Amino acid sequence: MTPRPHCQKLSLNNYMLKPIQRISQYCLLLQDYLNHLQEDSPDYEDTVAALQIMSQVASETMKHEDNISKLISIQNSLCGHHEVIRPGRVFIKDGDLMKLSRKIMKPRRFILFNDSLWYTKQVQYKLYRVKHEFPLTGMKVSIPIQQDYENEFNIISMTKSFILSARNTMFQC
Repeated sequence: MTPRPHCQKLSLNNYMLKPIQRISQYCLLLQDYLNHLQEDSPDYEDTVAALQIMSQVASETMKHEDNISKLISIQNSLCGHHEVIRPGRVFIKDGDLMKLSRKIMKPRRFILFNDSLWYTKQVQYKLYRVKHEFPLTGMKVSIPIQQDYENEFNIISMTKSFILSARNTMFQC
């Protein structure tokens, strides 16, 4: 079977996008069909339900694609071999914090996933080395009571404890 002439120059990435693009096309088709139905039509309620389901699937697909894209971006910013992309892993947040190291605050980039917290050290522009990976299981976070330390907090894991400081109390990364 020979490919159609208009498809011969498409890359593998283009073919991989087709199933994902169909979801949004189904939503558009269902919406168009719904717009042409009368509310008393026997198909109206089923079409509304189908459109709602397809919209949820499209939304979840987009969230999953965004997560995979962010995980790939993180993978590409790390030197060395680290398993960033894992089944079920969800990126939550990343940003720079000051970490207390030998009585001196040093900048570190932290990456929070749904299963672990990583801290990294910059080795080149936009290239980082993972210093430590901490599973979230058993981890505790505590905030000092004294006002002098209002931007600081402690991370206590099974293997290590350390003090971090955010630029402000809102922890904007």
